[in-house]
Amino acid sequence: MEDTTAKVTVSPPWITYYNKMQVLFGGDPDIRLSYDDESKVIRMFVNNPTKADALGSLLPVDVTFGNVTVKIVIVPGNIDKTKIPELYRLALQGNPAFSQVIDIYSFMIPQLAYVMFKKEVAQFWNDNMGDPHGVETTLYQELAKEIFEPKNGILFSTESDLD
Repeated sequence: MEDTTAKVTVSPPWITYYNKMQVLFGGDPDIRLSYDDESKVIRMFVNNPTKADALGSLLPVDVTFGNVTVKIVIVPGNIDKTKIPELYRLALQGNPAFSQVIDIYSFMIPQLAYVMFKKEVAQFWNDNMGDPHGVETTLYQELAKEIFEPKNGILFSTESDLD
C-alpha cells in the first residue's frame, strides 16, 4: 500500500532570509542569487561592478541565526563608500521594486536619506507556521530593513499618494 500522508517541514530561518533576498533582488536583471546549504553561503552574482561594490558596502558579511552563521559573498568594485545614499542608488538601480533615494539636507544631521520603494506588496512562498497557506506578505521596505546592514541616517519607506 502506498503512503499518501503529506510530510510537513519547516524551513530554517536562514532559508527564509535567502527567500527574502530573492524577492528583494530577484527582479533586478543585474543580480542573480544562489545559496549553498552545505557551506551556508549566499552568493550574489552582480553584472554591474559599481552595483556590486555598493551592495558589498551595504549588506552584512555574516548573518547569524542562533548557532548558524550565513555568509553573504559579493564581488566588490571601486567606488566612494562614504556616500551611503549614492550606494543605495547604485545598489538598487534597475530593480523594479525600487523608486528613488531622497536626500534630506540639514545642518543638524550630517546625512539623512529615504530609500523609497514602489507601492507594491511582496509575496513569496515561505513554509512557516504563521500562515497556513505558506505565503509571506510584506512590503519591499520591510525586506530592505531586514536585509541591508543598518546605517545611521538611512530610512526605508514606501511611496505615498501624498504630493
